[in-house]
Amino acid sequence: MSSLNYKTNFLPLELQGIALHKYRCLAVGTVLLAVVFLCSCWMLSGRCASLKSELVIVQKEIQDRAPAYKNAALIKKRNVQQQKGSARNTQRSSPVDRNGPRCSLI
Repeated sequence: MSSLNYKTNFLPLELQGIALHKYRCLAVGTVLLAVVFLCSCWMLSGRCASLKSELVIVQKEIQDRAPAYKNAALIKKRNVQQQKGSARNTQRSSPVDRNGPRCSLI
């Protein structure tokens, strides 16, 4: 016994083409959406790579400038200490009378 495979389509001819057209539009839309998504992922990964390389450059610059910053901070600290010391010295010597200290025992 041989079996015969028949395809039957009970839709009218004007509706048979519409279903095929909808599937094609759906497939094309899906492909376009996938292409846009993949392109945006590619661009994002490129931007991420460029930011990583820029970060490496900035970190290297920070490491190069760290000793100079430490020296500047040390100089500022010494300057503040010297100003405090000179302020203490001027407070000690300023109120002295030119005639010498007064003594009430005489």
